[in-house]
Amino acid sequence: MNSTTDKKNDLSRYLKSGIRAAAVINFGPNDSIPVNGIYIGCKQEQYLIIELSQKSVESLTLRKLNNVDIVVRAVTDTELGHIVAFKTSILSSISKPAHLLFLRPPTNYASKPIREHERYKIDLECQVHFGTLLFDATILDFSVSGCGLYFSEQSDIENGIKLKVQSALSAHLPDELVYQVVSKKKHNKGWLIGVQFKEPVEMNEKLKKELLEQAFLSGSL
Repeated sequence: MNSTTDKKNDLSRYLKSGIRAAAVINFGPNDSIPVNGIYIGCKQEQYLIIELSQKSVESLTLRKLNNVDIVVRAVTDTELGHIVAFKTSILSSISKPAHLLFLRPPTNYASKPIREHERYKIDLECQVHFGTLLFDATILDFSVSGCGLYFSEQSDIENGIKLKVQSALSAHLPDELVYQVVSKKKHNKGWLIGVQFKEPVEMNEKLKKELLEQAFLSGSL
């Protein structure tokens, strides 16, 4: 990521209320807990506020949070789409009316614009239809021209075969989209199937946002 030190005013153009945030709270050597939540807002030059998810709250039971270091990453809604990351510490936390973290303003941050046609590394469950058969698989990467599908078990899927794929991305893709197999190779304990679209898909704003969030959740950004 490209780093900048124009910390307070410039950071506010990336952090907008409602964006998804992921963080790692570092309690000490070999003692850290990943959490996620929603960025709520800030009081200029005093603190930033993140509302924790219920799962994150449960993982922090009995932990003291004040003055603990935290690294935060967030997907922004700028025109290009940016990933922004910064390190700071927890000022305080509250549990009512919501589980909120109050963070000290960071001294600097790093940001990275997302290229429109890049290949997104994701980890998204999907269902693959092949003739009368139905397989559970995982989409490991996605671009406007194709995607990579991981199957944990052997199948009769070979080059040239056309598939139908259903996932969280489907709502943002053309109904008639053709997934054609162009490669097949061993990957970990399963098989990686390379798929090419007959025509490149349009990277509309809803699709781009979904891909950014999936890549973000997978930890690849």
